[in-house]
Amino acid sequence: MGVWTRFVLLLTPLALGAVAEETPAFMTGVDANYFQGMAESGKVWKVAGKPVDLFAALHAAGADSFRVRVWTVNAGPGSTDYAIAIAKRAQEAGMKPYLIFFLSENWSDYVKQPAPAAWAGLAFAEKLAKVAEYSEQTARRFQEAGIATELYEVGNEIDFGICGEFEEKWENRFNIAYMNERIWSKAAQVIHSAEQGIRRANPKAKFLLHLTQWWNPEFCVAFHDAMTKNGAQVDLLGLSFFPSSGLGEKQTLADLGESVQRITKDTGRPIIICESGYPSLPSFGGQFATWNKAVAGYPLSEAGQRKWLADLVAFCRGQQQIRGLFYWSPEWYSEEMWKAFALFDTDGNAKEALSAFRDEKRK
Repeated sequence: MGVWTRFVLLLTPLALGAVAEETPAFMTGVDANYFQGMAESGKVWKVAGKPVDLFAALHAAGADSFRVRVWTVNAGPGSTDYAIAIAKRAQEAGMKPYLIFFLSENWSDYVKQPAPAAWAGLAFAEKLAKVAEYSEQTARRFQEAGIATELYEVGNEIDFGICGEFEEKWENRFNIAYMNERIWSKAAQVIHSAEQGIRRANPKAKFLLHLTQWWNPEFCVAFHDAMTKNGAQVDLLGLSFFPSSGLGEKQTLADLGESVQRITKDTGRPIIICESGYPSLPSFGGQFATWNKAVAGYPLSEAGQRKWLADLVAFCRGQQQIRGLFYWSPEWYSEEMWKAFALFDTDGNAKEALSAFRDEKRK
């Protein structure tokens, strides 16, 4: 996600047929990258009315993995130093980090994928060289800082392109022949360059590509096929799953399961739900004000949010094809646009849903 919510898919190197012998541990995770700015402004997080360390609280609640946002900026939120600090906090609390290389200076997602300003005017071959160089150097920085990871997400919600190789017109985005010829062939080369750089730093690296179109398995399969045809390594596919958004007009866990089955059957790749969330309020403002479409059986209340998350965790853990689930910005209660989705209320108190990870993991 970014400040544009997302549905994510991860791709694993295991062919679906080989899953029986050694299935990797399921990742129950969070993306809590707003922590540092909130902490610097004096925000606190509380459980049972008492202030807690956010990372320790998330781990105690059942989160064992952490999604780390990395932008190409040199300082401030999203910078490598900033991301390393957050990854260290997560790792010290007992959560295993994985890294998202956005290949942009700020939010990039399914409505925008700008290249960093320093790369925007380069010839395509020169940009590919910069992507590889940056990716290698950044991966090495995390390794030198002691961040233990083998999973890398290249780009964020890259349905329609990445790093400036992006389709702006909606009418072209679902023309598969057009996307293959004009966009995905170049996007795959950008991704391949990033992967080459990362592998030079970490030969054990596995790669995840993340899409929003969870409700559109044909699109996801076409994207995957274009990536592999043009040299990108795809080990897992990631999906964003925000059913209250109304995007795609599908909402239920059964709908998600049907899409996952079709995608994994046709690609041979497992799935990670990279971003997900559900509101605890029927009305809120900001960018996501229309994401208030309740799923049947899950009222827009704290109790409804808890039931939805508990059922989602149980559902995903029960699907052989799904290897992980990440809740997006559980900590971000300070903004109107996300307060309903956060797992802490506007006073910093844990909502009922924070316990959903723990309860389901212990069953």
